Amino acid sequence: MTPDVLVPRPETELLVEATLQAVLDIGRPRVLDVGTGSGCIAVSLARSRSDATVYALDISAPALAVAQANAIRHGVCDRIKFVQAELLTAFSVSPDGVFDVIVSNPPYIPTRALDSLQPEVAWYEPRVALAAGTDGLDYHRRLLNGAPELLKEGGHLILELGDGQADPVVRLAQQTGAFLSLECRKDAAGIDRALVARVGAGGVVRGA
Repeated sequence: MTPDVLVPRPETELLVEATLQAVLDIGRPRVLDVGTGSGCIAVSLARSRSDATVYALDISAPALAVAQANAIRHGVCDRIKFVQAELLTAFSVSPDGVFDVIVSNPPYIPTRALDSLQPEVAWYEPRVALAAGTDGLDYHRRLLNGAPELLKEGGHLILELGDGQADPVVRLAQQTGAFLSLECRKDAAGIDRALVARVGAGGVVRGA
């Protein structure tokens, strides 16, 4: 355990499963893990798909060091590209898209709720990986608006959700007009925990 990253949680397995399903019929897929933290998503994807190119992005250099160490431990460091940047700023828009999937477990705790978290979370996990503005949706907004331009035709944006965030995040996704389909998937507790959003041609579907 290290205070530089979040402790991986079982719910995040949903993101890995959804990503693998999204690229099931795609050869040599390109996947971006935004806010990689410990690298649990990126490493799991690289281990499951030996032909994939996985980008692991984080704003935190210490977090990337942890992710790289985990990738080395699992023998996939040569197939993961580690990028230090803030959200999607490291990548240029391409007419044909850049990634087949962008997946993220972003911060989603409202700032006002941080002090009421369990002590092991509030004291030992990095605040930058938890806090997400007054409603906990700052990063979801930015990813929903920025990801479509970087996704290939039919590509997917897959986001982890906090408890009770499914409806407002779906509304935010609908407002972008960029997604052909939106699906929320439940975790073992029956909570809508992952949003799977698919883009259309060129990443934009107006009037959807």
